[in-house]
Amino acid sequence: MKKILYIFIVIIFCLLGSCTTTQKANRIESIEKPGTELNSYNNILISCDFDNLKYRKQLENEFHNQFSKNNIYAVKGLDLFTPLQSYSDSEKEQILKENSIELIIDINDISFDSAQGDKKIILLPTAGLLVGRGKSRVIVTAEFDITITDTKNQETIFKGTATYEEKDRNVSKCTEKIFKSLAEELVNNYFLK
Repeated sequence: MKKILYIFIVIIFCLLGSCTTTQKANRIESIEKPGTELNSYNNILISCDFDNLKYRKQLENEFHNQFSKNNIYAVKGLDLFTPLQSYSDSEKEQILKENSIELIIDINDISFDSAQGDKKIILLPTAGLLVGRGKSRVIVTAEFDITITDTKNQETIFKGTATYEEKDRNVSKCTEKIFKSLAEELVNNYFLK
């Protein structure tokens, strides 16, 4: 009888322990030029310098959606500059001028790593033994370099590093969450104040 009670108590503690979540390490560390008001800019270019074209499209789309949702006009870098063509500095300046771009947000991926995470475990008593079952999760950590430039005077007015960690069933889900968090945090904390 004591053995059954002991097993029951262990099962309860294990189930309670497996339901706890860890805090996400989401944040942007930044420095802004004094007196800068990012919310005073309207025509914004979002440019992601990623080797992975799928991720570049995803992040630029996420930023575009966040700006649009808050009635701020933004253009995706892929809509103005194709990765299949090289542009001179004067050609870039001309394209920016033609599209009345006031601000450029450059996002570069510093690191993007994934690892197998812990398992969500359900413990079941079976003939006096505890059996673990569950699905494995992936942990993705990402770090981005963010530079915001005023196109009128070619001055850097914001410099930051963003660090994120997400857990989910696969890398794609983690990446979607990270991109959404990055776009939301930058737009909400710096462009809507």
